[in-house]
Amino acid sequence: MEAFVNRCTNETVTRNYKVFGMSFYGECFSKAGVGNALALFTKNLKDFSRCVSKDYQPCEAGDDRCIGKNAGVGLYQIVEK
Repeated sequence: MEAFVNRCTNETVTRNYKVFGMSFYGECFSKAGVGNALALFTKNLKDFSRCVSKDYQPCEAGDDRCIGKNAGVGLYQIVEK
């Protein structure tokens, strides 16, 4: 899963986007012009049952990497240092 998250991160940075999501157990998507992940997906951010973590175990609060299942989104925001 970490390699997949890294590939999505790299592609997002290459396109100069700030936010990307991962869903359907492996689909990475991003969109130009989205700068605030919280504003875009606030409604679904606390429904951990829609995402999986390492070894496809259910996500829990505090997990640093999650991928959405068929009805969920693992959401990431690029933060500049």
